[in-house]
Amino acid sequence: MLGDLYDLNFDSTQCIFSGYLNLIFIYTLYYGFVTQALYRLCRIVYPTYRWFQIYWIYIIAVPFQFITACLIMSPLFVCHVIIYIPDLYQCFIPTHNSLGTVWIIVFMYGLPILCLLVIYIHITIHIRQQSTNQTLAVKRRQARDFVVIRRIIILNSILFILGVPGMILLVINYVTGNGLTLNYRITWFSFELSTIVLSILMIVMTPQLKTIVLSKWKRNRVIPIAAIAVVENSVQIRIPSNLQ
Repeated sequence: MLGDLYDLNFDSTQCIFSGYLNLIFIYTLYYGFVTQALYRLCRIVYPTYRWFQIYWIYIIAVPFQFITACLIMSPLFVCHVIIYIPDLYQCFIPTHNSLGTVWIIVFMYGLPILCLLVIYIHITIHIRQQSTNQTLAVKRRQARDFVVIRRIIILNSILFILGVPGMILLVINYVTGNGLTLNYRITWFSFELSTIVLSILMIVMTPQLKTIVLSKWKRNRVIPIAAIAVVENSVQIRIPSNLQ
């Protein structure tokens, strides 16, 4: 916005490093859903393997994802693939760079989609192959897991569908060689919109988060003085005259 209004130049090493961090954070966001899918896979398909049920393994997975993202995206930074784009006033991968375009499409978008498809298809097949003579506790656990899986699949579908326009524009720019500034802006808008929608849906579709947010909202509501007076008058106890 500052570049469009005042035609400023942000070309610097800090700008290039910021573009590198943007790729890392987007990579970590998408692969976070892969970690959730792996947790559900181990919980449903491999419940007898106690090693897979330890929570600290999945806690360690968070910094491991960040370190992996730094390593996978480092060639783009070392090879100077991330450059300053004057028309965009931002540092990113130019569409005419075949290495950078293919790199982010494969590792940052295509691979997590493939992993999620394989994991959830495997979970679905496993649930359908379960025998009908399961105990009531096992059936309840499977039903609860199935509800959670359905919510996660809906969230993942919305997240990746909103990221489709950006990926399509990247492919079109790479094929045609026409790197329009508007295409970059639509790409970034689709990613930002997906994160906003994802945050809202996670609150709406997760009962625990929804309860916390609603309780905070009700606690912070401002009640007018007139409404308080009406409530006080409605609950006021009237004492009979013979007892005064």
